[in-house]
Amino acid sequence: MVLSMELPCFGKSTNVRSLGNSVLILFVLFAAFPGGPLWCDESETAPAEDSLEAIPNPLEATVAMGTWARQRTRGLTDRLQRLQALHRPFVRPGPAFIEEITGPTPTARQAFETRRSDCVGFALLLSSLARELDIELRFVLAGQVATTDRSGTLEIQRGHLAVLFEGRVFDLAGEEAYDPQRHWTISRRTALALYHSNRGAQRLAQGSAAEAVEILWRALRLDPSLGTVWSNLGVALRRSGDTAGAVLAHEMALRIDPADPGARRNLGIACAEPLTD
Repeated sequence: MVLSMELPCFGKSTNVRSLGNSVLILFVLFAAFPGGPLWCDESETAPAEDSLEAIPNPLEATVAMGTWARQRTRGLTDRLQRLQALHRPFVRPGPAFIEEITGPTPTARQAFETRRSDCVGFALLLSSLARELDIELRFVLAGQVATTDRSGTLEIQRGHLAVLFEGRVFDLAGEEAYDPQRHWTISRRTALALYHSNRGAQRLAQGSAAEAVEILWRALRLDPSLGTVWSNLGVALRRSGDTAGAVLAHEMALRIDPADPGARRNLGIACAEPLTD
């Protein structure tokens, strides 16, 4: 998930755990998961499905993608073997090999056509191709925090998204056994929210705060329980001139996770400025 933190000064980057080649860029602070992903209070309700019609679907597959998936799995009947046949060409040297990037996060279609992706785009791609074969994958957050970087006055922490099927976890680094101590399952809706959160965070890092606000709202329409996204939204709102909105966003992040230090620091920065409408 995505969480943002603004820094008045800089410190040393911290490497918590290596996650291989595939990373998810999260600005400003990627939330730690001491007990798994964050969820709303029971009083919070998810948006209705019809409210999502205007949100682009990054899982959408093309005819070419469906054709490729069926060709790769021809003659195979076991579902796990079919998934492995889809996954293998992307992670081994060859014409289908996917180059790992740190951004911008692609849609499934973009990852397939360009053969370049970060871990979020790759998880979407594998899920999209598997659905063409009537195989439903689950999404998992892997590990807590991989690395912490600095970009201007933003702190960037990188986490990891992968897909799960029949006890096996798949990503750009390969395939491994599911470990409930290291992998936390999330819904497809939350995974889509993370895609939009990444895109919004990337625009924020590029200096387009107003555009980031719009994209981050898309993420929250999909899953308002993500405290990390509320914190990113707060940073984007403050940088686009809406200090009052930033304060409210950071307060929402703390309501979801009262112990989060990044959201608390962001709130302090926002409260130190004159409030604006």
